[in-house]
Amino acid sequence: MPLNWRTESGYRPDLAALEVNPVFNYVGKFFYPVEVKREKTGDFTYQTVVPDADASTSYSDGVELGITDLNMAPGTWTCKPIGKRYGVTKKEVYNYGSVEKADIAGATGAIRSVMGTVEKRQLAQLISGSTTALVDGKIFTSLQKGVDAIRRYPGKKAVCMNFSTFRALTQTNEFKSALLRNGWVMTADQVLGTGTDLLLKYLSQILVIEKAFIADDEYMTTGYIVVAALPIEEEISYKDRPELGKTMVFIPDGGKEFDIETDVEVKSRRNLYTAESYVDVVEMNSGARKVFTYTEPDESESGSGSGSASGQS
Repeated sequence: MPLNWRTESGYRPDLAALEVNPVFNYVGKFFYPVEVKREKTGDFTYQTVVPDADASTSYSDGVELGITDLNMAPGTWTCKPIGKRYGVTKKEVYNYGSVEKADIAGATGAIRSVMGTVEKRQLAQLISGSTTALVDGKIFTSLQKGVDAIRRYPGKKAVCMNFSTFRALTQTNEFKSALLRNGWVMTADQVLGTGTDLLLKYLSQILVIEKAFIADDEYMTTGYIVVAALPIEEEISYKDRPELGKTMVFIPDGGKEFDIETDVEVKSRRNLYTAESYVDVVEMNSGARKVFTYTEPDESESGSGSGSASGQS
């Protein structure tokens, strides 16, 4: 009996639940956590940083104190579709060995495409706006000042960059010197060979922050380093505290962040796998992040291994 090559037709929550593994974990969701919306468009209000107004030191009974009014800021969201369709021919279903395995492959490809696009949008928002160039010898001093500048925003403090930028940063003399100043037993060169996870831990300790994230080069532009206060992953948390932003996702039925629909194209003898999501990355408090630029030096011009500045301030 010939192998059945035809998939089911319709929405597939079983395939939507698949775990897809990028080279690096998706990190944009930590800076702009997902918030489920039942409508594609809408408006809301959110909290901003309470201003520091000077308190009066010279007043008397019967004289009213000056009033500083607090106001929530207005915001809107418009979730627009992101979609991708993959196909697996009858021949390839046979190569996979079963329609079930072909389903997993087709759905995984479609999901990764959609999630990758969302990641790009989140990280593009994260590095947008004004930037400050990092200068040799003052890289970590400048980054620490950036962390200090966002101290009034609640949440864990984090740094984010792509892998190429991270690799260049850890090769600078400044990073190696920071390792020695912090009293690590291993030499700097030994530390650099310990792997990404341990280097991230060291970087967090140098900057005195809780989190360090490395984004895939495919999704985040090289040369950018961001320090930010992370929002919490709770619904409408921006009502209670000033936060960076959220990723609004239209999910009317309370399901997954995206739909997977499968179908059979009989004429071409092919199974189709379509992933779709309705998304809007909404930033609320841009002051909760500081963006820096960094460029790896040309080795022909500098053999020191330290970084050089680039970008605008």
